[in-house]
Amino acid sequence: MNSTFFGLELASRALSSQQAALGVTGHNISNASTPGYTRQIAELKTSVPITLTAGGKFMTLGTGSTMDTVSRARDAYLDVQFRSETSKFEYWSVQQDTLELLESMMNEPSTYSLSNDMTKFWNSWSILANNPQNAGVRTSLIEQTKTLVDTFHHMNTQLTETQNDLDSSVTAAVTKINTIAEQIGALNIQIKNSEVRGDNPNDLRDQRDSLVDELSKIVPVKVVESRDPAFTDRTVNNYKVIIGNENDPDNVLVDYQTVRHLQSPPPTVDGFTRVVWTDAASPAVNTGSAVTVPLTISDGEQIAINIDGTSYNVDLSSIRGTYDGSPGHTLTDLAANLQTVINSVSGQADITVAYAGGHLTLTSGTSGGTSLIAFEPVTGSLGRTFTDPAPLADASSNTGAVTSMTALGTYSGKGNTLKATYNGTTSTWELSDNSIPPLTAAGLTLAGITVTVVGAPADGDTFTLDLSVHDSMANLGFTPAVASNWIDLGTNMGQLAANITMRDNYLDNIRSRLDTLAAGIADAVNVLHRTGQGLELESTGIDFFAASDGTAITAANIQINTVVEKNYNRIASGTRVNPLEVGDSTVALAISSLASGWSSIETQIGQNIFGINGANPVKGTSFSDYYGSMISDLGVNSEQAIRMVKGQSVLVEQMYTQREQLSGVSLDEEMTNLIKFQKVYSSAARLVTMLDSMFDNLLGMGTTK
Repeated sequence: MNSTFFGLELASRALSSQQAALGVTGHNISNASTPGYTRQIAELKTSVPITLTAGGKFMTLGTGSTMDTVSRARDAYLDVQFRSETSKFEYWSVQQDTLELLESMMNEPSTYSLSNDMTKFWNSWSILANNPQNAGVRTSLIEQTKTLVDTFHHMNTQLTETQNDLDSSVTAAVTKINTIAEQIGALNIQIKNSEVRGDNPNDLRDQRDSLVDELSKIVPVKVVESRDPAFTDRTVNNYKVIIGNENDPDNVLVDYQTVRHLQSPPPTVDGFTRVVWTDAASPAVNTGSAVTVPLTISDGEQIAINIDGTSYNVDLSSIRGTYDGSPGHTLTDLAANLQTVINSVSGQADITVAYAGGHLTLTSGTSGGTSLIAFEPVTGSLGRTFTDPAPLADASSNTGAVTSMTALGTYSGKGNTLKATYNGTTSTWELSDNSIPPLTAAGLTLAGITVTVVGAPADGDTFTLDLSVHDSMANLGFTPAVASNWIDLGTNMGQLAANITMRDNYLDNIRSRLDTLAAGIADAVNVLHRTGQGLELESTGIDFFAASDGTAITAANIQINTVVEKNYNRIASGTRVNPLEVGDSTVALAISSLASGWSSIETQIGQNIFGINGANPVKGTSFSDYYGSMISDLGVNSEQAIRMVKGQSVLVEQMYTQREQLSGVSLDEEMTNLIKFQKVYSSAARLVTMLDSMFDNLLGMGTTK
C-alpha cells in the first residue's frame, strides 16, 4: 500500500517542475533581444515510479514529473553552414571594398586620370612636330611630361598606402584572433568544470558560440566537439577550434584549455607582416617533384629564388653539364653544386640542398616565422663578352676571318634566343643555325640558334654573346609554391586571407603593370629621342626619360631627364645631323605616333631592344591598349566581387534566418509556455488544497468532544 502522503509528494513535484519551467521561460523572455542568446528548453520527464502490491499482483504508480535538464535549441549543422558562408561573405566584402578603392584611385574615365595625361603627353609631341622651334610648345611639353610623371608617382604612392592599410588590418586581425582564442580557452575550462558537476552551462556555451561566430568573420573556422572518454557516467565534452585550412593538422587554435597563439607583433617578410604560429620553429622546406638522370644544365640557365624575404637571381652556368649518374655527375653532386652556387649568390650559408628519394629538396637555414623559400619568374638575358686573344693585322689588311676570335668555353642554349654582336667595323652580315664552321672551330657550339654578327674582326674588337636566360625551376623539379611557416588560411574565406591576397597579389600585380607601362613609355620614347636633336647640335643622343635613383625605370622613379628639363632646346624634335636642321620634326612625329602603335619603332623591335623574340615595349597594340586592358581587368574583378558579395549576403541571411527560427526567442511562443506552465502549476496547487482538506478529515476522525 502506498504512503498516506503520496499524493502530497506528487503535487509537490508538479509544483517544483512547473516552477522551474516558468523560470526557464522567464529567462528566455528577458534575453529575447540579447545578441548571441540561444533559446533554452525546459526538459521535463516523469519521475521514477513506485511499484505496489494490490489484489495479489504488482501495480506501478507514477510519481509525477521532474526537471531533467535545460537544453539549448541549437543545430550544429546550421552553425557550420552559417560560419562557412560568413567567412566567404567577409572575404568578398574585403575584395569589393579594396577594388572599389582602386577604381576611385584610377579615376577612369575622367579628366584627371592617367589615360588623359598620356593622351595629352602624346598630343604635346604632335604639337611640337608642327612647331619644332616654338619655345612655348617645348615648355608645354616639359610641363605635360611632369604631369604624367607625377601621376605615375601619385598612383604608386596610393598603391603603397593601400598596401600599408591592408597590412595594418592583418596585424589587427592577428591580435583579435589571439584575444578570441584566450577567451574561448577560458570558457572551455568553465564549461567543462560545470559539466563535470553535472550542470548545464548554457549561457557560457552561448558566449563561446558567439566568439566562434566572430572568429569566422576573420578566418574560416571548424569546431570539433567530442565526448571526453574519462567520464562515462555523465556528458563531458572536449572542444577544439581549427582555423584556416581545416585539413592542416597544424592549424589547431584551441584544444580544450590549450591555446595556441599567433606571433604578435607578426614577423615581417618582404616588408609585410606574415601570419605565423608562435611555436613555428622549423625551417621551411621546398621539395620538388621527381627528377631523373640524365639532367642537363646549360649556359644561360638560371633560377630566381626568394630566401627568407630576399630575392636572388642565380646563374647556373658555373655548374653546367650533364648529370648522368657517372662519378662527379650524380644528382647528389648536382644538389651539392646547387647549394654552393645559391649560397654564393646569397652571401651566406642559408640554404641546404639535398637529393633523396628521387627529389631535390631545399631547406632554409633560418627557422621560425621569417623562414621562406619561394621561386620567382626568371627574365632578362645573360651576356658573355670575348676579346681577340692576340693582336690582329691592321684593319686595312685584315681579311675579317672569324677564326681570329676565340670564345672560351662551350655554350649551348636549350632553345634560347642567342644574339651575337661583333663590335668593330661597320659592315654587317649574319650567321645562323650553326652553319658557319669557323664559329664552331672557334669553340662556339650553337644548338639551332640564330646568330647575328655585325662587323668584321679588327684589333681590340670584342665579340659579345647575349643569351636569353632559361628558367630551370621546373627542370630541377621545383614549382612556384611557397614553402614557409605561414599559416594556411584556406581558399577565398575570411577577412584575413582577403587582406593578404589583395596586399600581396592584386596590388602588386597592379604596381607591376604600372611599372611596365612607365618603363615601356620611357624606353620607347628614349630609343627615338636618342636618334635626334632639338635646337642645339648633339654629338650623341640623350634620353628624354630617366630614373630618379639610377635604377631601372618604374612608376615610382620615372622622371624627365634633368638635362632636358633644364634646357628645353635639347628636346629632340628632328634627326641628329650636322649641320643642324632646326625645322626638322621627324623624331617628334615618330614619338607622337607611339600613341597609336609601334610603326615608328619597328626596327628597334626587330633588334630585340624591348625584349627577346621581337617583343613590344608592352604587351598590346599600343600603350593605351595595354593600360585599357588593365582597367578592364580591374572592372571585371570588381564586378565579380560585387556579384559574390550579393550572392553570399543572400546565403548568410538564409542561414541566419534558419538559425533564428530554431534558436531565437519567440515572445508569442514563450507567452504560450507561460500560460501552459501556469495552468499546470495552478492545477497542482489545487491538488495540494484538496489533499489538505482530506488530511483534515483524516486527522479529525475519532476525535470526541
